[in-house]
Amino acid sequence: MKLPDKTFSLCPECLRKIPASYVSVGSDVWMEKHCPEHGSFRTIVWRGPPSLEEWSGGFLPDAPFQAPANCPRNCGNCRPHDRFG
Repeated sequence: MKLPDKTFSLCPECLRKIPASYVSVGSDVWMEKHCPEHGSFRTIVWRGPPSLEEWSGGFLPDAPFQAPANCPRNCGNCRPHDRFG
């Protein structure tokens, strides 16, 4: 299983959609992202063992729904992005 090189995430401060990448460090997987306004962030996605690859059997599921093109800018606090609900 190869992790996607590039993806998108949200800035934890302003919730802006920002570019991100997955980085493997041993059996751990981190997401690294950078917001032009708030700086760089690193978030743990998976702590092994087992490694994400061993646990998933080489399969990463698709996203559970198709997000609108301008998500998360104009939908408010929808269920997937609700941080306080």
